[in-house]
Amino acid sequence: AENERTRALAAEPLDALDPQTGRPWAWHLTTVHADAALALVPGGRGVPVGIIDTGADVRQADIGPVIGVAGSVIPGGDPRRDRVGHGTFVAGIIAAVADGHGTRGVAGPTPLIVVKANRASTIGTLDAARAVVWAVDHGARVLNLSYSSGCPVSGTELRSLEYAVRRDVLVVASAGNEGEDGNPIECPAAWLGASRGAWSRGLSVGASTPSGARAPFS
Repeated sequence: AENERTRALAAEPLDALDPQTGRPWAWHLTTVHADAALALVPGGRGVPVGIIDTGADVRQADIGPVIGVAGSVIPGGDPRRDRVGHGTFVAGIIAAVADGHGTRGVAGPTPLIVVKANRASTIGTLDAARAVVWAVDHGARVLNLSYSSGCPVSGTELRSLEYAVRRDVLVVASAGNEGEDGNPIECPAAWLGASRGAWSRGLSVGASTPSGARAPFS
């Protein structure tokens, strides 16, 4: 005779269901078919993503291992520290390591190039332009621009984005979170698009609900 033991299911914690909604905590990974994409290109390795933001905190266990090159275009800015938190949040969405500490990145353990371009909730177009060029020059193949405001883009910002596009860097920009406040056209995301079905310069990104509908704020 012996005592019976129990074994834990070897499941990804984020696949567990939210008791209030009945959906997996990480429903967004399924919605964008992240697992299927990673099966085709395991981990996205070799495709560095440049993040133009408030830096990213290397002390955060989920993203510390994937932060490679890091730099700053603002005086005295430490790109491996983030007092605002926005850049760390963005880095986690992209490449957080699936080790059970927190979330899991949509692109697997993709190498990140972190460029600190601001210390607050806003970013100047000159610093943004400098950061774009810095990231491209340091090997970024994709650029994440999670910031937006009214159009048009400034001349300096425009030249930096053209610099990235000419070097075959995929620029991904936020379409904005003003869907409930008049839904204005936002740049630099709007500059990435093209009219009448022409080939666009990059990707403009919005938000959805779990059902696939546009999120009201987006």
